[in-house]
Amino acid sequence: MCLHLSSGFFSASAYFGREYYYMSMKMKWTEAQRYCRERFTDLATVENDYDNQRLLTLAQDGKANGSIWIGLRDDNTIWKWSMEGKDFEFATVAKFLTWQSGQPNNKYGNQFCVVLYTSQKINDLACGELHPFICYKDNSTRNYILVKQKLTWPEAQAYCREHYRDLVSIHSQDENNNILSNLTASGLANAWIGLYRDPWAFWSDKSTSTFRNWSPGKPDNMLYKEYCASFIALSGKWEDDKCEGSVPFFCFKGVTSLTVLKLKLKSVALLLSPDLQQLLLQQLQTRIASSGFTNSVLWRSVQRYHSRKVDVEC
Repeated sequence: MCLHLSSGFFSASAYFGREYYYMSMKMKWTEAQRYCRERFTDLATVENDYDNQRLLTLAQDGKANGSIWIGLRDDNTIWKWSMEGKDFEFATVAKFLTWQSGQPNNKYGNQFCVVLYTSQKINDLACGELHPFICYKDNSTRNYILVKQKLTWPEAQAYCREHYRDLVSIHSQDENNNILSNLTASGLANAWIGLYRDPWAFWSDKSTSTFRNWSPGKPDNMLYKEYCASFIALSGKWEDDKCEGSVPFFCFKGVTSLTVLKLKLKSVALLLSPDLQQLLLQQLQTRIASSGFTNSVLWRSVQRYHSRKVDVEC
């Protein structure tokens, strides 16, 4: 059914981006996050090079000359299993797995994949290192397949997915014991398992922006525990820093626009039926969304009606 539009009003809210604000006072990352959330929307999210240039202009206008917090952070407490691919907090889900002392430490800023040792401990290593690996096989009396060939973690993942199901996931102490037993019997010291994490994947406002503008060689976690991203005022490049450092910061406020449009309907009766009003609203939402508007479309009744015939193509 197609409703032809005539007298009435509706409003559509369109998202156009972010307004950025440079805060010259110095705060730790979490303090800056709280400040931005209380007074604006959040710490700055950067979607593209245009946004990054806007921040650079703000920094220069504010005569900044050092590091400035943005909303990006790393989190080495959030991991995934290759087979499931869903984020989880390690301490609450994988309680039966134990890190080696001082691990995970993300040494050199590139350790995002995990090996299991015969010592029953795990460790984060660079995903490009070569190690044996353990695959999982469905519907088999031998669910765990130890492959002695040494591959990188991504290569091991691809091999397991091609020949079996995936790199092994460990969801219980019994599974852990069985896998350790197989590993020990093989004479190998360690093997890749399916545990990994996505580095620098979290924006304070939960944005999914993939834009990055790291300085050469960064992030490198040079001083360890460098899990917050800072914007370099003189270059616009980013670096990883310790979140406890106190520096200026960028906040943002989401910008929306309220647009009110007048519609003409062929029949006043359309405005008197709740079912037809709902159908009309759905059609409006579809038409407006196709024009680049987002968020909500709201219907507001009017008191006067005019029975003027207008043909509108639907």
